Amino acid sequence: MTTESHININDIRHRDAAAEILSRHDALQSEANITTAAQGFLTATGLVKSEEMVEENPLSDGSRRAVDLTALDTFVEFKRRIGMTSSGELDPKNVHQLDEYLAESED
Repeated sequence: MTTESHININDIRHRDAAAEILSRHDALQSEANITTAAQGFLTATGLVKSEEMVEENPLSDGSRRAVDLTALDTFVEFKRRIGMTSSGELDPKNVHQLDEYLAESED
């Protein structure tokens, strides 16, 4: 049995949960605080249950790296500025990290 979840822009709880993510981002809060707001959004909208999410989920490759949030079969990684080095170029360290997570998710 499957249940459908839909984000409803007319539902104040859904709007408030989305606004909380943006508010924390705009306030330059840490990635951990933004992750917490994203968890609230996912549960408020019914997209996942709280027990279906894992924060700082380690990858199965044995490294010390961890994805910010795993929700069911989805990896969620927050980067404050993925593409901003001092020269305005893509930050290869962040891009490489995300590429590794994508490759890991294929396994």
